[in-house]
Amino acid sequence: MRTYAVKRTPSSASRPIRILVIDDSVEQARRLTEIFQQARIPVTVEAVTNGVDAINRVQGWGRYTASCPPDVALIDLDLPGLDGLAVLSVIKADRHAGIISVAYAHALQRSQRDACEAMGADACLSKPHDFESYITLLAEILFFLSMRDDSVLAWWGGGVKPGVERRRRPR
Repeated sequence: MRTYAVKRTPSSASRPIRILVIDDSVEQARRLTEIFQQARIPVTVEAVTNGVDAINRVQGWGRYTASCPPDVALIDLDLPGLDGLAVLSVIKADRHAGIISVAYAHALQRSQRDACEAMGADACLSKPHDFESYITLLAEILFFLSMRDDSVLAWWGGGVKPGVERRRRPR
């Protein structure tokens, strides 16, 4: 597991947003951390590279017993072994229902999207291949966070994603 911390700005909230990247590519976490740094969003990004570690991290088992639960889980659906749908099903269980889940795949299939929606994923996206697409992913994450916590809007500049109705998530 690798942890990437972003320096907080004076206007940041009391703690950084905790993001868990569940992807067999460590490069994914590095790119996302870079984007958050450029946007001056205070986050802590953790990366796990397989489904078993992801479930242990979310449940707080094994070497993760002292870990606080993440605010956001970015889940690669195409994980080798225990796949992203299995991880999503654990994350969306009642105990972890407050974790915002963003599932993604390189070539997202309609069946994957349908399965994610049925399990209660907050978003299901195609995995970005270029930096500009990562900016779009960041906007999606911030949008879903802003539905839960208005203080995120201060980091995001107070806007709502164009063309998307802002809804409040149940707390």
